[in-house]
Amino acid sequence: AAVFRRLSSPLDVTIRALRSTDSAVPRVQQLDNRCFQGGERSDIVAEIDRPFTYLWIAALSADPQCVVGYILTWHVADELHILNVATDPDHRGLGVGHALVAQAIAWAGQHHVQSVLLEVRRSNLAALRLYRSFGFFLRGLRKEYYGDGEDAVEMGLVLDPKTGDIVASRDEVRLEEVSWSNMTGVLHDK
Repeated sequence: AAVFRRLSSPLDVTIRALRSTDSAVPRVQQLDNRCFQGGERSDIVAEIDRPFTYLWIAALSADPQCVVGYILTWHVADELHILNVATDPDHRGLGVGHALVAQAIAWAGQHHVQSVLLEVRRSNLAALRLYRSFGFFLRGLRKEYYGDGEDAVEMGLVLDPKTGDIVASRDEVRLEEVSWSNMTGVLHDK
């Protein structure tokens, strides 16, 4: 059975696990197609059937059929890999992505995960800010990682496997060549 959790965000959403028999699967696939391009798209049905996949959706509390976001993760050994975080373009900036990432980190802490890993487009400032707000640190840069040639920033979050608490970590790399004037305090140690 799906686990329902209501998480605080400016938008009243309910976060729940998605299963292959869930009637929301087609809506999640539509959201994926709307948010991602080409090789970044996911086959949601195929992903759900993998034994190491954990996928949560955010739906409006007032209308549970209205899926406004999802987070797709893989739990491998003692790591949780965040593959995709998608928020419906009409609902961005309202805390949906924050609620979904918080759900994944909470799950990781409860399941003795030691690190949460992800890659994010170098140009995705909103996502970089979001991950930094949770304590993610810079691990590296993957040149031309995406199909269009854009670089990916590798990020990580360390968790204490006994308590699930976030362990403060320093960036392993500096991206000196990044010159985003509005990214003060986001890419470099403060």
